Amino acid sequence: MADITKEFTVNVQDELWLNKWTDDPVNTATYTYTGTDTVWASIHGDNLMGFDTEKEMSQDEHPNCTIIEIDCNDRPEIGQWMKVLADDFEYTYEDETQADGSVYKKITNPRLRDWKDLVVNSDGTDVELVPLYKLEKTTHELILDKRLRWLEKYENTYDLDDDTKVLIAAFKTAASDYITANASVLPWKYITVAEGNLPKLPMAVVNLLKTLPDPDTVL
Repeated sequence: MADITKEFTVNVQDELWLNKWTDDPVNTATYTYTGTDTVWASIHGDNLMGFDTEKEMSQDEHPNCTIIEIDCNDRPEIGQWMKVLADDFEYTYEDETQADGSVYKKITNPRLRDWKDLVVNSDGTDVELVPLYKLEKTTHELILDKRLRWLEKYENTYDLDDDTKVLIAAFKTAASDYITANASVLPWKYITVAEGNLPKLPMAVVNLLKTLPDPDTVL
């Protein structure tokens, strides 16, 4: 094995952990890999079992696994992802004020591992880097999703009366407005996300639907 130094650039999303990609221009991140020219990974099915940047992995030490050899001259990003974080590495941050006035410390020098995860590819023959995402919905939005799905089951199963349909339509409008108003609220940027005007199910609708058989049990 020989040591190499290789600069490389990868496409990344518009912001860490956010599933948003701008096509023109594409956001990129550039790193310099310094390390061995070959690294190894062991995989079993769709699971990454381990990796090594110093010595070749043996089949005896990793039974029932497939050993993948990666040439870092061609794929320096894999070697970079596998590298141990340097002891002297320090994140840098900038302040980003949120809608509620709180301040989020935004990373300005993300590592490759902050952007990407190393996984087994779809056909189980190699490893690849994939984007890292965090859940963008707040706890309150997840509650609202659950309420909407509950209503939808009954709407798809029963021919409800007009008054009930009006109440459900009003709730759905309020839910849509709430989701739109909170579209820019990313939960990892807040210590606590305020509930705000989270729409509540009308009791008249709840009481009526509870008298009906659960749609999951209706053929």
